[in-house]
Amino acid sequence: MIAIENNNYIVELNLLGGQIASFKDKMLGLEYMWDADKEYWGYSSPTLFPVIGSSHDNQYHFNGQTTSMPNHGILRNAEFDILKNDKVETVLKLSANSETLKQYPFYFKMLITYTLENNKLLIQYEIFNEGVIDMPFNFGLHPAFNCPIDPSKNFDDYRLEFSSPTKLLGCGPMVNEGLVSHINLKRDLFETFPTFIYHNVNSAYLSLTDGNHGVKVSLTGFPITAVWTPNDKKANFVCLEPWLGLSKKTDKDLAFEKRDSIMTIKPGKKRLFTYTITVY
Repeated sequence: MIAIENNNYIVELNLLGGQIASFKDKMLGLEYMWDADKEYWGYSSPTLFPVIGSSHDNQYHFNGQTTSMPNHGILRNAEFDILKNDKVETVLKLSANSETLKQYPFYFKMLITYTLENNKLLIQYEIFNEGVIDMPFNFGLHPAFNCPIDPSKNFDDYRLEFSSPTKLLGCGPMVNEGLVSHINLKRDLFETFPTFIYHNVNSAYLSLTDGNHGVKVSLTGFPITAVWTPNDKKANFVCLEPWLGLSKKTDKDLAFEKRDSIMTIKPGKKRLFTYTITVY
């Protein structure tokens, strides 16, 4: 575990998965991130790459080669290296290796840069194609936040807030119900919709808040927004997830590059993605 911090906040990073393990207000003692308790869900903020979700059989087809990957891809159980770690910024690296190549047969490199700016954490992803053929992939984020954040509150005291009223499309509460500014969280919403999946949310940020304290995740550049908690376990966290695409659970041997929303990086090129987490 490594950390970056300033006078008011400290962020701890786990090299396993390159994940945010903790984002804490030092003055108030509030912890915003889920602690990855394996009884409920053993991750805190995994990066989804090169797939979001899974295929119907967890098998993938690359130019005649069939491989298997776990749900959401290969990164969350991979060990990252430290390229830089100072008081306010950390750069982590993962390169293709014998284990990743068994699952995803492409020579990639990923750099994740975490920069703490007062109460805002800027996260930047650089994905490089270090091979000699086009590299198809998909990408998303899966940060999990305590709910409640304030231990004196309850799960149902929280709501989702959109920074701009937006018409919600997709699958979830308040879909096609006009302009929506907020959704009050109730456990039974997740019985009806185990994962909320909204398309093209016209809002720069989505917040989880009790009206006093909360966390705000940027959505700009991500066409899909997912909201999830394992409701059957009554877990005290909610994930706010910017995604670049959706999984395609096909019942046939579909080539990977033909899956929904697959992007491509040319040999020797890279793609850059950023988002922010702001706490208050």
